[in-house]
Amino acid sequence: MSATADVRTLDVATFTVPPGWHVETRGSGDAQAIVVSKASADTYCMAVVYASTPAGTSLEASFASEWTRVALQTLDPVATPRPVISQVGSLRVAAGAAASTNQGQPIVGLLLVVDAGPRVVSLLILSPSFGSLEPYRAEVDTILGTLTIRAPASSPQRHLSVADLAGDWGRNDGINTRYVDRATGAYAGTDSIHFTEQWKIGAGGTIALDFWGIQNGRRIAEKSSGTVALTSGGILVIRMTNEQRYVLRGWEEAPDMTVMTLNGPWYDSIPPEILSNPAQGANLDQRWVRLRHA
Repeated sequence: MSATADVRTLDVATFTVPPGWHVETRGSGDAQAIVVSKASADTYCMAVVYASTPAGTSLEASFASEWTRVALQTLDPVATPRPVISQVGSLRVAAGAAASTNQGQPIVGLLLVVDAGPRVVSLLILSPSFGSLEPYRAEVDTILGTLTIRAPASSPQRHLSVADLAGDWGRNDGINTRYVDRATGAYAGTDSIHFTEQWKIGAGGTIALDFWGIQNGRRIAEKSSGTVALTSGGILVIRMTNEQRYVLRGWEEAPDMTVMTLNGPWYDSIPPEILSNPAQGANLDQRWVRLRHA
């Protein structure tokens, strides 16, 4: 990037504004957003980067929540699109789009929700139609291509033990991958997996795993059990048929649930940068939820 690049930071997100685009900051606090836009006589493109919000139980769940919170502020009511989960550089992103209207005029919205650990960052792209969006695509890619996420400031955490982890934990996740031929660019198939995973952790250090998923239409089910330990350095060690290690990156308690963020699994040594930089390897972060029953 040149020394004159227009670099903007909002909350945990930093990105570069495409040359020649208008920039405006709107709102304040959690409702703050940076709007970048470009228009001609008969069309326009607008990209809105929003301040981060707490993540849901999965990136897909966060997308559904952000579609209601962000996209439907501008679009007239339209069904939530099913997002595609992909890896964009070091970022894990959920993307989905839909056509609608705004004050009687046609408009399309493309929502990108970026995994930022315990939070997510939303980027909403708006244009009159999918066709009118296409000429701006390279410039819009500048925003996503330069987007970096710093780790949110973490609140002080008390020392946790395995007894604190006792209970029923669960998470839902999935990923869709589209393949193309490297030489021709032709479509070469897709791979899709969506799953539900549950852990039952006992106060004495026992763990039972229940995994259920669908991969390309094929059902996968697995149950296993073993032991679990939590080191003083915040490493969760699970021993079943093999040994898995996770870095405990977040612990948030709400009135009705506890959310635990783990990075892993790691089967060999954990890279030093994973331990020293909470933003490193964020694509391997997992958010586990334990509901608090009355």
